[in-house]
Amino acid sequence: MNPKNREKKNGKHAKTLKLLRSQRKREKHKAILILTEGKNTEPQYLEALKKKWRLGAVKVMREGKGIVSLVEKAEAILKQRSYDEVYCVCDKDDVTDDIFNTYIKRAEKQGIIIIYSNQAFEYWYLLHFYDLQGEPMDRKQYVKRLNRALPHSIYDNKSLDKELLKTVMDDEYMKVATERASKIEKMKSSLAPAQTESVTYVHRLVERLSKLAREV
Repeated sequence: MNPKNREKKNGKHAKTLKLLRSQRKREKHKAILILTEGKNTEPQYLEALKKKWRLGAVKVMREGKGIVSLVEKAEAILKQRSYDEVYCVCDKDDVTDDIFNTYIKRAEKQGIIIIYSNQAFEYWYLLHFYDLQGEPMDRKQYVKRLNRALPHSIYDNKSLDKELLKTVMDDEYMKVATERASKIEKMKSSLAPAQTESVTYVHRLVERLSKLAREV
């Protein structure tokens, strides 16, 4: 290769690498807000992810109860300051189907991303242990099945004990749970959110945070 051409090619390569590094740096320092309705389970899990992946630019806030209060709180916050990304982590709970579907659409129009589980967040934990197929399951069954999977501890639906936390923070378990959740998501893709029992979209948030962590 002609020396001048080689020099030009190397120069382009260096510029490309510099641009990629710059993009990764901006990505890593994006201001991200996560609002969650849970008092213990969800915030503890999300804070553990932050610690695991050293995501200082991610803010987790415990706010309200249910999709209505979460979305309205996110709207109020966005009027005061801007975030690059805003997520609301919530359960279907007992809110009516119409309200649930309406508030998801309302949030999406404003760029707020709803990370919901139908029926509850703990379904995400179950997918670390069981190859579920999205069949309807009452949330009361979640605790029973989690305790069968955790022989050395008792999960009480109030906090993450050490055994469960260690499992759900494990990369291999997380990968399996993500694959299972993604499969169920595809199966339910034609349904309105309120009709998707059982499903969880927590894997979407986990994948996003994981990607941020890799942008070093």
